[in-house]
Amino acid sequence: MNQIVNTTAASGSIGMLIRTTDNSSAISNTVRGLEVQAWSGTNVTGINTGIAGFGKTFGIHGYTDALSSGKVNAAAVFAELGNQVASNSGNAIRAYTRYALTSDIISIFHTSSSFTGDALMIDMASGSATSKFSRAGSGSFIKLNRSGATAFRIDADGNA
Repeated sequence: MNQIVNTTAASGSIGMLIRTTDNSSAISNTVRGLEVQAWSGTNVTGINTGIAGFGKTFGIHGYTDALSSGKVNAAAVFAELGNQVASNSGNAIRAYTRYALTSDIISIFHTSSSFTGDALMIDMASGSATSKFSRAGSGSFIKLNRSGATAFRIDADGNA
């Protein structure tokens, strides 16, 4: 299905709108406006992408008003790596560029001066009563590499 929208309007346009209204009150309810699955079949060697977004400004733009935070903490973008079978592969989030020379790969912005949260929060082994996060030297909170070699590392005990 192709949906082509040609516009010269200065106010913007929407090529397709999918609206799902949820008036339930059940905390266990999960509603999806659009679900795309590209994992059916037996090919595990190719690239199977559920949604590819391309834009001159944003490829994907996520927004939430965070009103529905009863079951989980709301987020404009949520990424989950479900690799129970291949637990040594994959990323929940991957940022990549081949062409940026002076651009920042990842930027975090906040425009209010009254911010009291954490700009970046990492909580490893958070679902465990006792930390299963490796203290044997192989697990790191932060590891920065340059050309494949470790340049800076913060280990599981917070040592740099």
